[in-house]
Amino acid sequence: MNRRIEKAVVLGAGTMGSRIAAHFANAGLPCILLDMVPPNLPVDASAGERNKIVRAGFDAAKKSKPAAFFIATLAEKIAIGNFEDDLRPIVKLAAERCGQETLIQQKQAAGVLVPIYDLQAAKIKESFPGVEVLQDLNLDALGQASIR
Repeated sequence: MNRRIEKAVVLGAGTMGSRIAAHFANAGLPCILLDMVPPNLPVDASAGERNKIVRAGFDAAKKSKPAAFFIATLAEKIAIGNFEDDLRPIVKLAAERCGQETLIQQKQAAGVLVPIYDLQAAKIKESFPGVEVLQDLNLDALGQASIR
């Protein structure tokens, strides 16, 4: 069965993520660019406030030199959002389209799952209090190396 990629999602709107989204747009592929919600926002914060980090990364890509976009209007192919409001619906839609449950649905994760090296677990727990490291989901070093 031939499948066609209709849209891409890029997690992280830093220098690399925003430029990856620009490359998708340059290739004619619509893209959703997501990043985290700024910490300590009030509960009733507007979408603009909640998307402040992703907006900054996206705007930086639009202003970068050399240009990230072949032509400025290609930036219109990118929609922005954040992990808290927009990631779960995207994952749900992807699961429905592929006919399988996703890892996020199975674990009912509140955030984003990221593969890490086993040796990074202690440092991640120390650097990011409140982060849950799911040891049973970590890949062995050889498997991780093949992903990177």
